Amino acid sequence: MKGRIALVLVAAALMVFAGYAALYVAPDEKTMHAIQRIFYFHVPSAICSFIAFFVVFIANFAYLGTRQPKWDWLGVAGAEVGVVCSTIVLITGPIWAHPVWGIWWTWDARLTSTFVMWLLYTIRSARRCSLRSSEFSRFWTYRSFISQTGFGERNILSL
Repeated sequence: MKGRIALVLVAAALMVFAGYAALYVAPDEKTMHAIQRIFYFHVPSAICSFIAFFVVFIANFAYLGTRQPKWDWLGVAGAEVGVVCSTIVLITGPIWAHPVWGIWWTWDARLTSTFVMWLLYTIRSARRCSLRSSEFSRFWTYRSFISQTGFGERNILSL
């Protein structure tokens, strides 16, 4: 237990240092200046969200094949992490886009598919939290369909 607390403290200290370095130590980019610094948060959050949703994708297939609760919980945890990271992406992207492109949002296929993916996983997480134990067994096909659709639609459009 002490080792886990120490690991969490070290990780938190490294995250604070990385945030400080991104905001104050890194030099300004030549054309975008200070607004470019938002990429130090935007891009890692996007990568984290895709990894989290990939974990959900794999966990759902494993759960459908084995019906072991550990795969279900892995999928739930991955979906929650992915929603948080996607929320950061959907907030930091327009903050960057407004000064650079002059608009907050454009209905480009990639932007819209990221929003749809975020919406599908948010609905999935909210729906799962609202279930009673008697309804849970019927929910796995719905949840699996939503997760596979959300992961698939975003990655097809990224090609």
